[in-house]
Amino acid sequence: MPNCARIEIVGLGLAGACLLRALALEGFEGEVVAYEQADGPAQGASGNPLGILHPLRSADHNRSSQFYELGLQTCMAWCESLQGNPQGWAGLNGVVELGTELPGGWIQPARFVQACLQEADAFFGTRLRLRFSTPAPGASRGTRVYCSARTDGQMEAGLSLTPVAGQVSWVMAEPEEGPAKVLCGAGYVAPVVQGRLLVGASFERETPIAEVTLQGHLENLDRLAQLDAPLAESMRERWSRAEGRASVRWATRDRLPLIGQPVDLAALALHPHPQRISQLHHLPRLAETYVLLGLGSRGLTTAPLGAVALARQILGAPAVLPGHLADAVDPGRFVLRAHRRKGVLPEAH
Repeated sequence: MPNCARIEIVGLGLAGACLLRALALEGFEGEVVAYEQADGPAQGASGNPLGILHPLRSADHNRSSQFYELGLQTCMAWCESLQGNPQGWAGLNGVVELGTELPGGWIQPARFVQACLQEADAFFGTRLRLRFSTPAPGASRGTRVYCSARTDGQMEAGLSLTPVAGQVSWVMAEPEEGPAKVLCGAGYVAPVVQGRLLVGASFERETPIAEVTLQGHLENLDRLAQLDAPLAESMRERWSRAEGRASVRWATRDRLPLIGQPVDLAALALHPHPQRISQLHHLPRLAETYVLLGLGSRGLTTAPLGAVALARQILGAPAVLPGHLADAVDPGRFVLRAHRRKGVLPEAH
C-alpha cells in the first residue's frame, strides 16, 4: 500500500459517500476528512426522493454497457449488504424496459448515502471527520479526491464536464395505483413509495441552473403517458397539484464517468517530446489528486463501482476494472483525443 496517511474527499453526495465506504471496505488505516459546502450530505442530485437503477443495453455490448452492467451488479450487492430492502429504502425487484424485464429497481439515494456514511463512521471512528458547510481549503494536506463538480477552485484538467438540469415530478397516490416495478423508456415511473408516484426526468444539457417548472411537470406527464397511458390518464386531474424537485447533474460527452487521476496540463504543455504521447499512460498526472465525477443521470449505477475502483487505485490494491474499462473512464481520455488530433486541449469546465 502506498504511503498515504490522509485522504481528503471534496463533496458528500453519492460519489463521496460511496468512496468513504469503499475506503472502509479496503481497510484504509489513515485519516479521512470530507468537505461538503452544503449543510448536510446528499443535497444535490442525490437528494431526489428516488433514484432508478437499471442496465444500459446495447446491440454490441460495448464498453459503456459493460461498465454499467458491472456497476449495476456492484450497487445491488452494496444494497444487499447494507440491508436496503429490509430497511425500506430500496426495492430491487427489477425494472421493465420497453416490455423486457431486467435487473434493477429503485433506491432512496439520501438513505443509501446515510447507510454508507454510518458504516464508514463505524470503521474509521475518530479517524474520520465530516465538515459540512465548509469548502475545501485551497491547499491539500494529503491525497485529495474531488467528488463534486461544483467545488470552488477545482483544478482545470481537461475534464470536459457539462451541466445537465433535470426535474422529477410526483403526485400523491396509493400503492395499488402505481406499477409493481419501475417502468423505463424515454424516462421512468416508479412504484408508489411513501405515498408518492414519481416520474422523471427531464434532461437539459448545458443548463447550470435547475428549477421546478410547470413545463417540466407537463413533460413528465407526457413521459408517464408513453410508459403507461391508462395510469397517466388516471393521474391527469391530480397532476395540476404535482410537486417536484430539480437539480443539476454533471456529465461527460461520452456519458461515462471520470474515475482516476486527472492530467497535469501544465506539465503536458512543457513536455519535451509531445509527439511521443500516444497512450493514456504517457500523460503526466496531477500528483496526489483524483476525481470521481461525471456520473450524470446514472449515479447509482456508477458510484459504488467507481468508488471501489478509485479506492483501490489510490491504495495500490488490485484493480476491480479490466484494462479496457479503466481506459474508458480515465479522466485523461478527452485530453488524449484532442492531443492526438491537433494538439489542442479541450476547454476545462
